[in-house]
Amino acid sequence: MRRQAGPEARALGEVIRQRRRSLGMTLVQVAAVTGLSHPFLSQLERGRTRGSMRTLFLVAEALRTSQQALLAAAQPAPDGVETVVLEVDDARSIPVDSGSARLLAEAPGQFAVTEFRLRPQEFSEFYVHEHAELVYVASGRVEAQVRPGPEQHVLRPRDVLRIPGSVPHRWRAFGTSEAVVLVTHTFTS
Repeated sequence: MRRQAGPEARALGEVIRQRRRSLGMTLVQVAAVTGLSHPFLSQLERGRTRGSMRTLFLVAEALRTSQQALLAAAQPAPDGVETVVLEVDDARSIPVDSGSARLLAEAPGQFAVTEFRLRPQEFSEFYVHEHAELVYVASGRVEAQVRPGPEQHVLRPRDVLRIPGSVPHRWRAFGTSEAVVLVTHTFTS
């Protein structure tokens, strides 16, 4: 189910549109690469809908960038400010179907730290990307699956899951309450 989106989604949509245009791609081309519909992508770029993190992952891959780079461009720090306080109710959170995501810190080409606030939901498809990922559960419970198969891990607050690059994985909020998860992606080998 797709929900109406606010100003944060419009900012992200504009970043996606600019990136697509800079690559000389059409919405039809992005739709063909991602498997998402042309009308949905149009709505996403105009900030009239919001997608899941899986959607953002597919779009970022098609645009030869990362989810974190798109999020960072949609929520830049004020010019000339080296120290930024991001408060709990900071409007820079990007709504996604399963909750919200906000980029907490980034060193382009090195690492990115993203906070996810997730409601329990079904697993999405597996993610596979080149960079390593560290998942830290701040609150709630998270169920993770690394590589397709029956083995799953239930992570509680303060548990950490380290996933090497190029390994299929997926994780979700588990149980009855929201989970807050910090994810660090490292882009260097």
